[in-house]
Amino acid sequence: MYKNLRPILLKSLVLLALLIIITVIFNSESINDDVQTDVGTSEIRNLPKHKYKLSGKVKLSDGDSLKFTRDKNRARLFGIDSPELAQTCIKNSKKWQCGRAAKKALYQKIAQRSLTCIGDDYDKHRRLIATCYLYTGRSNTYENLNAWMVKNGWAIAYVYYSKRYSSQQQFAIQNKLGIWQGTFTEPFKWRKKNFRK
Repeated sequence: MYKNLRPILLKSLVLLALLIIITVIFNSESINDDVQTDVGTSEIRNLPKHKYKLSGKVKLSDGDSLKFTRDKNRARLFGIDSPELAQTCIKNSKKWQCGRAAKKALYQKIAQRSLTCIGDDYDKHRRLIATCYLYTGRSNTYENLNAWMVKNGWAIAYVYYSKRYSSQQQFAIQNKLGIWQGTFTEPFKWRKKNFRK
C-alpha cells in the first residue's frame, strides 16, 4: 500500500515544487515590471566629472530652468526641453496648462530639498547648462532630474543638443505620460512663435 503512495507523493512534490518556482518567477517578473514602469529613474553612485558645480535649494522658473536661492546662480537642464510656463497642450480635445503642470511636477519631485547641478559650460544668459541631481539619502547615490523629467513626460529629449534622454522619451511616449497624453507643440517651436525677439 505504501509503495503505491510513493509515486503519488513524488508527483505531488514535483508539482508543488513547480508551483513554487512558477510563483517565484511570476512574482519576480511582477517586481521587474514595477521597476520598469516606475518612473523614478537614473540613479547613479557618485557625481560625474565636471567643471562647475552649483548646490543648494532652488526656485523654479519653469520645468527646465531654475535659480539657486542662496547665491542667485541659475541653471538650465541640459538635453531636455520642457513646455514654457505660458504654454498649453491639448488633452481630450481641451487645452490644458502643460507648462505649469511641468513646473509643478518638478517642484513636487524636489520637495524643498537641495539640488546639485553640474556642467561644463554656461549659456549666453549666464546659466549653467547642467545635469541636476537629487541626493537619494543612500551612500553617494543621486537621481538625475533631467532624466526624470523626460521619463515622466514633463519634458522632451532635446535631441538637437543631445540624444542622452531618448530612451526615457520612448518610455514616456509608450506610457502616454505627461504631455504625451495628448498633443503639443515642441517647446522650442512654441518659443519661436510666442516670444518677442
